[in-house]
Amino acid sequence: MLTQSYGRLEGLQTLLEQRGYKVIREPLIETQPLLDDKTRLEAEKLLQCAWILFTSRTSVEVWGQLNKGPSKGLQPLVTPRVGAIGKKTAEDLQNIGAEIELVADLRNAENFADMFLNHPKAAGPVGLPQGDKALDTLQTKLVSHGFEVWPVVIYKTVLRPQSFHNVDVIVLASPSGVEALQDTGGAKLVAIGETTLNAIKAKGWQASLATPEGATVMECIESIMKGK
Repeated sequence: MLTQSYGRLEGLQTLLEQRGYKVIREPLIETQPLLDDKTRLEAEKLLQCAWILFTSRTSVEVWGQLNKGPSKGLQPLVTPRVGAIGKKTAEDLQNIGAEIELVADLRNAENFADMFLNHPKAAGPVGLPQGDKALDTLQTKLVSHGFEVWPVVIYKTVLRPQSFHNVDVIVLASPSGVEALQDTGGAKLVAIGETTLNAIKAKGWQASLATPEGATVMECIESIMKGK
């Protein structure tokens, strides 16, 4: 069972099916961009920041959608320095004309904050375009080190609560997805990123962690299926 939003973990379903696995796709969350004038104006203010940090591909996608409004003032991202969590997020930013100065490979806000704080050109204020369910880990750590942070909610995350039965493995890609999962049905869980893993543990469940540093998602799933 793959539960991530559409457009995420591209190619995973095909790889699994090529190896003979039966794959069911049922996203547990969906995002709703906030494209009203108020949100657009708040987002445009972030261009006054020294840095803008993007923590997800969704934040980049919605940033691009906001730019399609009458003002078209959000691209290219030239004046602020730009940082991203994840190579795919960085690639999406490059596709809209941004020059990336900081990329965190791990999907971990704590690691991202440390990288920013150690950057020789770290400065504030720091803009954070994000969703309404974003964890405050990054903002809290930056503020604790004296940086002014401007968070702006540019999309909402809507949960699609569900329980799954008669499946062997469930792949969970976000804390929101974990929140939406009501029952594992006895399936083994694969967590994408440490924040997802922590959310799973908070519900009293166990999971195997798949991260860019360790096993790939594909390797993790195959290991579980083989009972290792």
